[in-house]
Amino acid sequence: MLILENLKIAIKSILSNKIRAFLTMLGVIIGVTSVVTLLAMGEGVKKGIATEIESIGSNLIIILPGQVANSTSDGNGGGMSSMAGMAGISSLTLDDKKAIEEKIDGVENVSSIMFVGGNFSYGDKKAVPMLVGSEPTLQFIGFYNLNRGRFIDDQDMNDKNKIVVIGDTIVKDLFGEEDPLEKKIEINKEEFEVVGTMKTEGLSSMGIDANLMAVVPITVAEDLFDTDKLNRITMQARNKDEVGDIQNKIRELLLEKHEGSEDFSVMTQEDMLAMFEQIIGLITSLLSGIAAISLLVGGIGIMNIMLVSVTERTREIGIRKALGATSGNIMIQFLIEATVISLIGGGLGVGFSYAASYFISKYSPIEPQITLNALILAFSISVIVGIVFGVAPAVKAARKDPIEALRYE
Repeated sequence: MLILENLKIAIKSILSNKIRAFLTMLGVIIGVTSVVTLLAMGEGVKKGIATEIESIGSNLIIILPGQVANSTSDGNGGGMSSMAGMAGISSLTLDDKKAIEEKIDGVENVSSIMFVGGNFSYGDKKAVPMLVGSEPTLQFIGFYNLNRGRFIDDQDMNDKNKIVVIGDTIVKDLFGEEDPLEKKIEINKEEFEVVGTMKTEGLSSMGIDANLMAVVPITVAEDLFDTDKLNRITMQARNKDEVGDIQNKIRELLLEKHEGSEDFSVMTQEDMLAMFEQIIGLITSLLSGIAAISLLVGGIGIMNIMLVSVTERTREIGIRKALGATSGNIMIQFLIEATVISLIGGGLGVGFSYAASYFISKYSPIEPQITLNALILAFSISVIVGIVFGVAPAVKAARKDPIEALRYE
């Protein structure tokens, strides 16, 4: 009954000073909105990546240059790539790719990917996409979505045809509304024919945006840039139940070819998903931590206003003590009031986070996912902020001498 009575007093006090109460809650509202929205965006990105990876199939295997930390299986996958791999420095070669095709049973659509630089020009228009040398089999893995024309074929590879498939952004930069197919463009002062275009709605599971990329036959890229270094080797296991076994066999083969140096990582779909989740989790936690600073500001605001409230209600405190209220009763009254202010702010923050998530999903490719854990976290933080920053005012109120309080004007 005491708690219920204190709740009524708290609500009455808040309603009697609506504008001041709202301004007091504002820091908590902003903090909770920011934290819940950022967590929801992180969950949305994780779900989107998981869907993207699952759409490719559970039998995907990718070999990356450099070691990958925080592994999930036999030292491969599950974390952030080494600096060498991230910088594009690679020990993977076309010979490695050929060895896998020849010696590893149960794989198909083995494709090599070579990242190279290229300046594109068409008339007086220029573009600088990420130029990729690759093979026809790459299209079966689903990293690039062809929407016009054709992809690289075996004849292009054998004849070293100077043809290129370009992303939608490059199409707009060079051609505008003009049809790019069969047009000639210059790549590093060499003439290439546009045979196809690609378009995606966002990043692929490998963090690739095909809209910003261009693909040429890897045999052409090898000659044009005088390199056989690869940045990715991708393939599919014919039987998804054999993915783990094939992963280990590839690792053993490459260790033998690289003379025992494990300067590569063999990753499966699960490894890629774990890697992306870890990266996104770290980024989300960092941003949420920064956003949570506003909760600290909100807590200080609550403490400040509650201290003012204690001073304003000194006579009320004296009357309550004269009528038999103990110091503990007074302390609980003001603690509950501070907690109620913080909880209302938290509730409004959650409401605003739902609104923010709606607009984010409507105007961006991210689909925020507000989880039960995020809601529990938001209200838990609100209660903690209310209690922690309500202690000082509550103690001050509890220590008021009843006689002096009754004399207060």
